[in-house]
Parts: sequence; structure tokens; C-alpha cells
Amino acid sequence: MLLETKDWMGYATGGVALAGSIATAIRYFVKKEQLEGDTERLKKSYEELDSRYQKLEQTMGSSKVAGLAALALKSDMEVLLEQAMQAVQARASSILVALPGGHTEHLVFLCALGPAAHTVRRTTVPANKGIAGLVFSQGKPYLAIDAANDRQFFKGIDMVSSYSTKDLLCLPIKRGSTVIGVLQLLNKTGGAFDQQDLEMMRPFAERLCHPVAKFIEDENNFGILGFAQSEQMTDGTILFCDLTASSLLLDSMNFDAAMDRMNEYLERSCDIAIRRGGTVDKILGDGAMIRFNIPRSIPDSRLVAIQAAVEMRDSFARQKAGWMSSGIPAGALYTRIGLASGPVRRAILGHPQFQSLTVVGEPVILASNLCSGAPRDRNVVLATAETVRNLEPHVTSRPIPSPLLRKIKGQQTQVVELLSCSVQSSDGVAVRGY
Repeated sequence: MLLETKDWMGYATGGVALAGSIATAIRYFVKKEQLEGDTERLKKSYEELDSRYQKLEQTMGSSKVAGLAALALKSDMEVLLEQAMQAVQARASSILVALPGGHTEHLVFLCALGPAAHTVRRTTVPANKGIAGLVFSQGKPYLAIDAANDRQFFKGIDMVSSYSTKDLLCLPIKRGSTVIGVLQLLNKTGGAFDQQDLEMMRPFAERLCHPVAKFIEDENNFGILGFAQSEQMTDGTILFCDLTASSLLLDSMNFDAAMDRMNEYLERSCDIAIRRGGTVDKILGDGAMIRFNIPRSIPDSRLVAIQAAVEMRDSFARQKAGWMSSGIPAGALYTRIGLASGPVRRAILGHPQFQSLTVVGEPVILASNLCSGAPRDRNVVLATAETVRNLEPHVTSRPIPSPLLRKIKGQQTQVVELLSCSVQSSDGVAVRGY
């Protein structure tokens, strides 16, 4: 009887052990199936992002608009970070890269997601300290399951961000054998990161290589991160134009038709400037700001800008005549254009999610003030004396009367009204008018 009892106890113990093994095996295969499913979904995401990256390369190569493609690249990297966080259930993540110009002593946040992302965007991280610096210098991944007690952990960023890092997963982003960035994931939900999480993140680090490399190859892109390189002043000519009394279109036409007329004006005016090498800086309601000689170098850029301005004025006169002949009430509409030349500096301005490359300097203020202070009862081009200096053989102008000049805000320089330009327009029509 005692033997039988022992046998039953042995069977029971063996059964419990077997059940435990089966449960472990089930958990393993469930986890394996989940990982395989995650991997399949990630592959599909990679394929979708591949085509997007190729389009972005075309944008960077053909648009010549610095900053726009970089913002698009940054946006796609943030999509990958979101996917990485979901895959390993991380609460925060980031991509760090070295500052350009050989300044590898500091890393900066190219992207950051999570509760403290907004506080670290413009923060630098010493490359010779912390886990990120170690991974960047040695090119090997690092897993810290207890970051606070890890001797490699740098607490400075937690102090700046008021964020507490519990555990950390860090991988190098490589182009060939060269480390170009670091992928970080912080604070796993419901536990700490493990070796399986590290293996799952390797494809992400590989996928990030392409967009990171495209971003860092142009130093100007760092301006959207708040680390723009100091740039020398550049001589340029700034043009502002607008359409006076455009609200009359809204009062006398349906909304869509009025918008079409304003867009026709903007498209026609901007096309003339673009054909002559100008760059549309921004659209301002029913007007625009256009720059010449920045960033594209233009020989005789002041004369080219004057040619564009006079052609824009005369082109609108023809456009307006066409509108009126078709019954559009455009009698009170006129275009005003202001030109100013001198040293300006390029800058990237705006919120991180809506930034643009622009220029700042006195010519921007002068051109804007000339445009807004010009007469509203005729098509007119006003320019500073500096803009027409030594161009008298090609340009006919007249001084602006003092009463009009006083209406122009902050105007301290001599101003002329441009009447004609003896150089032909881009379509072969002599740029004469008024």
C-alpha cells in the first residue's frame, strides 16, 4: 500500500513537471508566433517606407528647397520609431547623431518620442559619456535592465528632462562599418528589455541607416533641429508682391471663382520670378515673398530681380484686361511690388513640425514695407536706391515724392518707382511699361 502511494506521488510529481514543461512550450510558441507576426508586419512597413524614401531622394535632388525634404525624412524616421516602440512596448525612444563638421564630441537628438520629447529636442549629449556615447564610439548594442545602477548610464539627460529612465535598449545605426547614429528605446511596459527585444530591434537600426544618412549628409538640415551652422551674410534682392482690393473678388463672385483668380495671379507672378532664377520664399495670402541670389547664385541678380518685377507688373495689367473682358469685376485690382537689396542671412524658422527656410535682414523689412506702403490705385513697382545703383543704362525710374515716402513704415532710405527696363523679358517681350 505504501509503495502504491509513493508511485502515485511520483506520477503526480511527474505530471506537474510535464504540465509545467507543456505550459512553457506553449508560452514559447505563442511568443514565437507573436514575434513572427510582428516581423511580417514590420516587413510590410519597410516595403512601404522604401518607396517613400525613394521619392524623398528625388525631392532632395530636384526641388532645391532646403529643409522640406529633411522634414519629410525626419517624419518618416518618427514613423519607424513609433513602430519600434510598439514592437517592444517601449514608452520612449530617440535617434541620436553627431553634430556636423567633425564635432563628434556631442550627440544631438535627430528624433525623440515620448513624455519628455519636447524637453530634449535641442539638448546635446556628451559623446564620451553614457550608454549612447559608448554605443556610438564602439558600434555595439547595449542592454541596461537597471539603468539607474548601470555604471555606464549618464543621468544628465534625465535631470534636464525630469524623466526617469528605468531600463534602456541601445543599438548603433551603421552605414557600412561606420556608426552614423544611435537608436534608443526606454522603459518597457510591464518589465525590462531582454535579448529578444534587442534582436527584434536590429532590423529597425538597419532600416534607419538610409534616412539618417540622407539627413546628416547636408549640414543645413541640422537647422530644423535647432543646431544650424553659423552662416555668413549673403547679398540678395528681396521682392514682395500683393494684389490690392482682392476682397472685392470675394464680394462679387462665388468663393471658388474668387480663389481661382487669386491663384492665377500668384501662379503667373511666381512663374515669372522662377523662370528668372528667383525662389518663392512664402505665399502671404494674396501676395508672395520672393528672393533672388539665395540660395541659387544669379549673376547680376539685382537687374534680374528688376526685370522680373517689371514683367510681373506688366503681365498683371494684361491679365486684368483679360479678366475684365470676360466680365470679371477687376477694375479696382492692382499689383504692388517692393524691391530691396543688401546683405541677408538664411534661417530656418517655425515650429519643429512646420519649419521653413527663409532669409532675415534689413532688405526683407524694406521690401515688405515698400510693397505694403505703395499706392493702391495703380500697378506699381517701388525699389530702394541701392537696388538700382549703377543700373541706370538699363532701368528707367523716378524718385518717390516725400508725402508718399512718409506713409512707408520705418523707411529711412531713398526710394524710386521703376518705370521700365530695357532688357527683354523671359518670353521675348521687351520689359517696358508703365
